[in-house]
Amino acid sequence: MSRRGWLLFAAMSVIWGIPYLLIKVAVGGVPVPVLVLARVSIGAALLVPIAVRRRQLGSLRPHWRWLAAFAGVEIILPWFLLSAAETRLSSSLSGLLIASVPILVALLARLTGGSERLSAARWAGLLVGLGGVALLVGPGVAGGSTGSVAEVLLVAVCYATGPLIASRRLGGLPSLGMTAACLAFASVVYAPAAALDWPAAMPSAQVLGALAGLAVVCTALAFLLFFRLIAEAGPSRASVITYINPAVAVALGVSILGEQLTPAMVVAFALILAGSVLATRPGRRGERAAALPALSPRRGVCGADRLAQVIDLKAARQDASRYRAALARRGAAEDFDALLAADATWREHTERAEGLRALQKKLSRGKPDAGQLAELRRLAAELAEATEEQAHAARERDQLLGRIPNLPDPAAADGMDEQDAQLVRGWGEPPRFSFEPRDALDLGSPRGWIDMARGARLSGSRFAYRIGDVALAEMALYRYVIDKLAGAGFLVVLPPVLVGERAMYGTGFLPTEASNLYHLEKDDLYLTGTSEVALAGIHADERLEENQLPARYAALTTNFRREAGAAGKDTRGMFRVHQFDKVEMYVYCLPEQSAQMHEQLLSYEEEIARDLGLPHRVMNIAVGDLGAPAAKKYDIEAWFPTQRRYREITSCSNTTDYQARRLNIRFRRGGRLEFAHTLNGTGATARALLAVMENFQDEGGTVAVPGVLRRFGAPATLGRAR
Repeated sequence: MSRRGWLLFAAMSVIWGIPYLLIKVAVGGVPVPVLVLARVSIGAALLVPIAVRRRQLGSLRPHWRWLAAFAGVEIILPWFLLSAAETRLSSSLSGLLIASVPILVALLARLTGGSERLSAARWAGLLVGLGGVALLVGPGVAGGSTGSVAEVLLVAVCYATGPLIASRRLGGLPSLGMTAACLAFASVVYAPAAALDWPAAMPSAQVLGALAGLAVVCTALAFLLFFRLIAEAGPSRASVITYINPAVAVALGVSILGEQLTPAMVVAFALILAGSVLATRPGRRGERAAALPALSPRRGVCGADRLAQVIDLKAARQDASRYRAALARRGAAEDFDALLAADATWREHTERAEGLRALQKKLSRGKPDAGQLAELRRLAAELAEATEEQAHAARERDQLLGRIPNLPDPAAADGMDEQDAQLVRGWGEPPRFSFEPRDALDLGSPRGWIDMARGARLSGSRFAYRIGDVALAEMALYRYVIDKLAGAGFLVVLPPVLVGERAMYGTGFLPTEASNLYHLEKDDLYLTGTSEVALAGIHADERLEENQLPARYAALTTNFRREAGAAGKDTRGMFRVHQFDKVEMYVYCLPEQSAQMHEQLLSYEEEIARDLGLPHRVMNIAVGDLGAPAAKKYDIEAWFPTQRRYREITSCSNTTDYQARRLNIRFRRGGRLEFAHTLNGTGATARALLAVMENFQDEGGTVAVPGVLRRFGAPATLGRAR
């Protein structure tokens, strides 16, 4: 954890230890609903105006359900229960019961889909800590207040749920705005109950002072720091403050209130402390972050909330000439110029709307006279017009922004089409046959073949049956590649192939590749054309730790592409089909690692091609032929004797921070959040098997299957005339 993280940790440990004492003092003078209302409403009154001035509340609207859930489990329910329980339990005992929160965070994270694997030491920590809680709730410690103990333990569950919601669902949102919104929501919820139980007499000065302390220090300031601590350290480490809080509560309860500290409480505290340290200690290098996908409302492809997640628009404004020169290599200079113009128009309308809003606010102070009322009506109409113009300008800007491709790598080949790719290196010699080679369609046998005719009869053109030995050989190919990648440290995944619009947009397939996608309109879902989409979505909206990178994933999926624009190309056989299977590699890494990772992915693909014995070459693809997300791309092209040319069988791309920005994937380093870099590469498709069949055939039509595939169930040979 960074120095800033430790400072936040220390501050929160003390600040949230104080409420146990202040609640003990304040609750004697006012009913619990009034106490909680005072705490949240004063905090809201302090923070909401600041959040409004900083325009932090508008960005929270898409997340209001999760903000309400966070407020419910972190403020509304626990504060009511804890305040009531404090009247029947010592502040020391209630504080010690809350110390079970780190244990509950670890358990809840695991039960709700977190992928972090607990070591033996962490499991031991859970058991030791739970033993401490069991000692606390025993009759010798709890003093018979079973109901109050249960209430405080329910509070602990709530407090354990809150950091998980903040980390998984609210990460990256402004902490001031979130705090203000949560306190305002809690104020609305508590107001009716407080009104029914309002005290008849003015509370004492001591009680008012305790309420002020709870509201300002232990509420407004505390939640600002808490959101930042979660973003800085993650939910597990942030929750460890709850075993330091009881130490403060015990010290205050014993030294100020004269409460008794029993030996059993000391032992229980020691067990909870030791267990919490073990259960929430930092994970080993390479452990994966929790992979629970973030939920968000479905929005338009060019929704304004995605603006900052496409390219760094602020940097583009400041260094427009560099951006324009880089994008000109891809033929996107005109789109970039149009984007800057649209952005300038949007900023102009925004400034006008803000100026009108400020003038309207100024004239609204006090009691306006007739002339001022007329001016206010005129301003309201003008502001409505300015706001509509601002929204229209934002839509135009975001539509252009969605079309801007990634900045090309300086090392990517120049040129605009397939013929401009640069040869990097080659391997192997094309075979020389004394006969006319056959393609894969003609290399079947009764034991196995590729059947395009029946595929077309079933589904239309560009669909294939792979039958018998051919099917076994293709399955062996995928199993061999998966085994190889797993041995290289890739985590194997079987992901969904139906995804929402945001996943397609986040990976760059929307809006530019919409014509190639199969869209299920009734369900508003898309069939993926590559498992790159699902693997990129694993960590959408998540905050990874620096020591978790690089994170490598490999997936096997069936994929679907319309192949729009390919009419008349590769119409024979299954080289270009609408449905195909593929093993995909996907890597998350630090920005400075992505160039090296790109070369590493390429080396895996080359090794697979060599293991199969395929003559091939590596091509550096021209910038004009790159997909929108890629900064640089390599293709491996294998020799196809019947076509007398090299054809692509795999590719790998470095997408730098393009997809991470669109999917909001960041990592913590040095107290700051940065966008990760992502890369993808093909492990294998059936094209590799097609190349094997063509290159290793004999005159009689028998294909010798490579030995690496036989180990995974492929037959020794394919073919022979039927």
